[in-house]
Amino acid sequence: MNDNEKQKLDSIIVRILLIFGLGFLAVEAWKNVFGIAQNNSFPELERGVREAERRADELDKAIEEANRDRPSDPNQSNP
Repeated sequence: MNDNEKQKLDSIIVRILLIFGLGFLAVEAWKNVFGIAQNNSFPELERGVREAERRADELDKAIEEANRDRPSDPNQSNP
């Protein structure tokens, strides 16, 4: 085997190792992403979301009450 063939073989081996290494790193990164999502690592963000949902529910109720209390327009049919 001459030097050129050895160099090509070494280049192929290095490429294969790089592909496996990058694949391993990608898998570990995805594990971390899903681990963070499952472990709820952002409790203050979840509290903010719950508070926003609560306020949206209150706003929906207020709109329903306002629509109920509004005098009906005789030109418009009641649903």
